[in-house]
Amino acid sequence: MEVYIEYVVLDNLIINYVLLRLTNKTIKLKAKKCMCFLSSVVGTVAAVFMPFLKTTLPVWLNNLLLLTLKICLGLFMCLLIKR
Repeated sequence: MEVYIEYVVLDNLIINYVLLRLTNKTIKLKAKKCMCFLSSVVGTVAAVFMPFLKTTLPVWLNNLLLLTLKICLGLFMCLLIKR
């Protein structure tokens, strides 16, 4: 299966930005658009490198580690727009 990196980056950047702007409006933050864009870039970079995080751990532990990493990344992205 071929995956084109530019599609992954573009899709992820747009989706992250839209989700962060919706979070911004929902929580009624007064975050700047540039901070939302910076946070979405952080999420996009993480999404590009996330498939390469294969470990020698058992599958269930690897999945738990990735889930924890994704939750922490989402919290970090939300904290980044608030500063």
